[in-house]
Amino acid sequence: MHNLNNITFLTSGLNKGGSERVISIFANNLSSKGRKISIVSIRNTGCSYEIDSSVDISFLSKLKKRPLIPSGPFSIFKNLIMLKKKLNKLRSKTIIAFGPPASAYAVLTKLFLKRNIIVTIRNNPHRTNLILKLTTLIFYRFADLIILQNEQQL
Repeated sequence: MHNLNNITFLTSGLNKGGSERVISIFANNLSSKGRKISIVSIRNTGCSYEIDSSVDISFLSKLKKRPLIPSGPFSIFKNLIMLKKKLNKLRSKTIIAFGPPASAYAVLTKLFLKRNIIVTIRNNPHRTNLILKLTTLIFYRFADLIILQNEQQL
């Protein structure tokens, strides 16, 4: 069973978008029920939605223009190390990742940490490019739970 008293949402950014809105709704709702909620964004995009002050929001990158998908293995490894340090500090037992890049990073943290990893698929499978399809096929199988938005994503 997943520990839902201390949850971290992992996302690529918190600017305006559907996933970001869902994260803000979940975070605010769960926080109002007394749960410890954190949001970690890979990129420093700022936050476009109102999020309760009890929710810890942090950005892995201080740079606003840092690429979402790093240019090489060293950059990926550096991001993983930063994420590992952040997740250790937050002590969340459950990580809920939104989007393929964040989900891939979340699954890769299982190499270092024992956490429950939940990934979400919100993209239309008929409009998904090859890179997103490959990310889904390679990484999502290692998640503890996959949340689908609709039946077409099965």
